Amino acid sequence: MDSEEYQWAVEWTLDIDKVRSLYDSISYAYESWPGYPKRPLEEQEFLKTVKSELFAMMMDHNLYKNS
Repeated sequence: MDSEEYQWAVEWTLDIDKVRSLYDSISYAYESWPGYPKRPLEEQEFLKTVKSELFAMMMDHNLYKNS
């Protein structure tokens, strides 16, 4: 099987406390990222993207929780 053809996906259901905890962990990993060439540049971009997405989830929760 060609690796480009194979795609695997997963969905999680997380409560807001788990989202916040994951955000804190990703933020720490992003802030303490040792840099290239110790780690690949794609990793930093991945951490930045996931951190932004988790932040958006928390803001969405805050918006609708208080509505």
